[in-house]
Amino acid sequence: MKRRHAGWLFPGLLALLLGCAPDEQVVPHAGIERVEVLPAEKTIVTGEKFELEVRAYTNQGRLVEDVQPTFESSAPEVAFVSQDGVVEGLRPGSATIFAEVSGKRGSMKLQVRDPVRRVEIRPDPVEMLTEEEIQLEAIAYDEHGKPVEGRTFTWRVENTRVAEVDESGVLRSKRREEETQVFARTGDIEGSARVIVRKRVASIEITPKNPEVREGKTVKLTATVRDDGGVPIERPVEWSSADPEVATIDENGELFGVRPGETEVSASSGGMTATVPVKVLPKRVHRVEVDPDYAELVVGETLQYTVRLYGEDGEELFDRPLRWEISEIGARDDRYARTAATVDETGLLRARRPIDGKLTVTVEGDAVSGEAEFRIVLRMQAVSAGVHHTCGLAGEAAWCWGRNEAGETGRSDLSSDDLPAPVDTGELDLRFRVVAAGHRHSCGLTERGEAWCWGDNERGQLGIGMLGGRHHTPQKVVSVVGAEGFAALFVGADYSCGLNDLGEAFCWGRNDAGQLGVGHHEDSPVPVRVASAVDGTEVKFRTLSLGKNPIGTSEVPWDPEVPEIQHNITCGISLDGDAYCWGKNEIHAAGIGAGPSPLYSAQPVKVAGGVQFASISVGRTHVCALTDEGQAYCWGTGSVGELGDGQSGSGQYRLAPHPVLTEARYAHVAAGDEFNFALTAEGALDFWGRMLIPGSTGSALEPSVVPYRVAEDERWVFTNVSSGRGHFCGVDDEGVIWCWGWNSNQQLALNSALLFVTEPTPVFPETPADHFK
Repeated sequence: MKRRHAGWLFPGLLALLLGCAPDEQVVPHAGIERVEVLPAEKTIVTGEKFELEVRAYTNQGRLVEDVQPTFESSAPEVAFVSQDGVVEGLRPGSATIFAEVSGKRGSMKLQVRDPVRRVEIRPDPVEMLTEEEIQLEAIAYDEHGKPVEGRTFTWRVENTRVAEVDESGVLRSKRREEETQVFARTGDIEGSARVIVRKRVASIEITPKNPEVREGKTVKLTATVRDDGGVPIERPVEWSSADPEVATIDENGELFGVRPGETEVSASSGGMTATVPVKVLPKRVHRVEVDPDYAELVVGETLQYTVRLYGEDGEELFDRPLRWEISEIGARDDRYARTAATVDETGLLRARRPIDGKLTVTVEGDAVSGEAEFRIVLRMQAVSAGVHHTCGLAGEAAWCWGRNEAGETGRSDLSSDDLPAPVDTGELDLRFRVVAAGHRHSCGLTERGEAWCWGDNERGQLGIGMLGGRHHTPQKVVSVVGAEGFAALFVGADYSCGLNDLGEAFCWGRNDAGQLGVGHHEDSPVPVRVASAVDGTEVKFRTLSLGKNPIGTSEVPWDPEVPEIQHNITCGISLDGDAYCWGKNEIHAAGIGAGPSPLYSAQPVKVAGGVQFASISVGRTHVCALTDEGQAYCWGTGSVGELGDGQSGSGQYRLAPHPVLTEARYAHVAAGDEFNFALTAEGALDFWGRMLIPGSTGSALEPSVVPYRVAEDERWVFTNVSSGRGHFCGVDDEGVIWCWGWNSNQQLALNSALLFVTEPTPVFPETPADHFK
C-alpha cells in the first residue's frame, strides 16, 4: 500500500507561537474527511495481483500522510485483499474493495475475469475407424495467444451414438460411420473439433490374382474393398509396384509391362494392403550368340563376354535376364569348375584355376541358350619353395599349395592340398610382385613395397608386432624406420627378412640361433635392422638366403653318424659380391664358412676365402654359391658328399668355400638337406650329395660326392629357381612351373601319391582338364 506523510509541521509551529504548553499532543489524523482508493476501477484476470494506493484528506482538502487504513472485500470469493493493500483475483466476478481510515471509508470497483480466451482441440479434424480409441488434447490460450497452464477441461460429444469421450479426453468411436463434434470446456470457454468415423477396412481383393503382362502391354487390375462383414465399401485405393523397372501401375489399376521379370503390385486402403505377384513376359528369344566362342586364358586374367539375343524375326532383343553357368568339359560334375572360373552377371569371366571349360548363357523362361568354350592354363612369373609347401606369383596374385597346418598356404582349411589356390586376401586389394614360402608361414611383397605375411606367428615371424596366433589371411608387417618399404623379401624357418632400396637388411621372427643377425638372440615380432659385421663393416646386400630347418623336427631319419644339427643360419651376398653368414655354428661344419668359431654369431661374419659370388643358397648344414661365371662353391658339412668336393665321411667339412669338382657352369644352384641340384643355362640338371627317400634310409638318386648329370631338357631353362628343404621349383620363360624333389605334403602339386620325383615336372600339364579327372 502506498501512504502519504501527514502535514503536521505547520499546526505544531502555530501552537508554539500561541504559547501552547510544550507537552500538548498533536493529532495528525484529526479532521480526516475523505478517503480515496486508487485505482478507482480495474479489471484483472484470475491469479493476477496488484497493490492499492490509499489517500486521506482533511476537511480543508489537505493530504494526510502516514495513514494506516484497513481493507475489506465485498466478495472475498472473487477477490482477496490483504491488510497491506494487495489485491488478488480468485475467480471471475465483481467485487468492491474498501479502505477505512479513522472511520472514513473509500472504495474501488474490481472486475475479475477468466484469462482463457480460446480453447483448441488436437487433432482437428479427428479421423477415426470404427471401434477405435484416440487420446485428444485440449489447450487453453489467453488473449495474447499464449497457452494457459494448469487448466482442467470437461469433455462432451455432440452425438454419443457415433462416439463418446471420457473425462481425460480419450475419444472412443462406435460402429456407426458418421460425423459429429467433440467439445472441451474450461470455465466459460469451449472449443470444438470435427470427428469423422469411418468403417474399418477388413480386406482387399485384387483381380486377377496372378496377372501376367507382355513387355510394352497393359492389363487392367481391380481392387474390391470390404468391411469386417464382407460388404464392399467405397474407399480410395492407392496402387504401387515393388519394382517400377519391371512393371508400373497407375491410379486406375492399369498395369504396364516395362521389361521382362517378376515383381509385385499392391493395393492399399484404410491401413490394409493386398499384394499379388506379377510376371512380365518378354518377346520370345529365338537365338543366343556368345562372343568369343573360344578363348585361352592364363590364371589371373579376365575375359569380357558379349551376348546378343535375336527374336524369331531376326530383331535384336535387349535387357533379358540371363543365367551364366560354367562347367568342365567331360567332367561328371561341376565342383571343380566352380573353383576354376567365375563369371558375373555382366559376363566378366575370371580365370582362377586351370580347366577346359564351357560357358553356357541361358535366357530365363525361353529355354534357349548359347555356348562358348575356353581353356585356362596356369602361368607364373615367380615361384618360392618352402619347407613343406610352395607358393607362386600369377600376375599380381599369390598362389600356394602343399601343407597348410598353420594357414601358410592362405586357406582356412588346415589340410594339405596339391591344387594351387589363390591366397585368401579377404576384403584386401593386395597386388603382389614377390611371394616367398618358409616353414609354417609365407610372405608377399606388394607393388608399393609393403610386406604382408600369413600362417604361424608363434615366434613373431609374421612381423605384426606380437607373438602367437595363426592367420590364414595376409597380415601387414609393421613398418619401422628404414623399413617403410622393401625391395626384396625372403622367408625361412620361422623368420623373415627384407632388403630396402639401399640394400639394408631387416629381419624378424625366430632368433634363438642368432639367425636374425641383429646382435642378440631374442625373437622379434617387428623388423629389426641387421647389425654391422663382426669386423665393423656396414654391409649392404643384393640378395639373402634363409635357413629352412624346422628346429626340433625331422622329416626323415638322418644318418646316425651325422649329428642332428638344431640350427639355422642366414647368408647374403653384399653389393660388392662378398658372402656373409650369421647364426648358429654349433659345430664348425655348420656352414658359416668362417672357421671353427664363433659357435654363434648374431652379427654377419664375412665368409673366408675372398671369393666373389653372384648367388647363394643355404642348405641344412652346408651352403653353396655361384660366381658370376657360374662356378659352384660349397662349404660346411660334407659327410655324404653334399660339398661336391669328392670327399665324404662323418668328419668331412670345409671351413671356407671350396670349388665343386665339375667343369660345368651353372645358372642356378639349390641347396637342400644333404644334397644339391644345379641347372646349366641350357637346361641340364646336375645332382650331388644324398637325397633320402621320406620314411626310409634309401636315396631317391644315386648318392655322389661330385656332380653328375641327372637329365637334360631344353625346356628346363628357368628364369627363376627356388630351393626348399627337400624340394625345388623353377619357372620357365613361358611361365610354366616345374618342381622336383620331395612330395610328402603335396608340395609339388602333382595330384599324385608319389613321395618324390627326381627331375623337373610341370605343376600343371598343358591339358589341365585331363590332369584332374
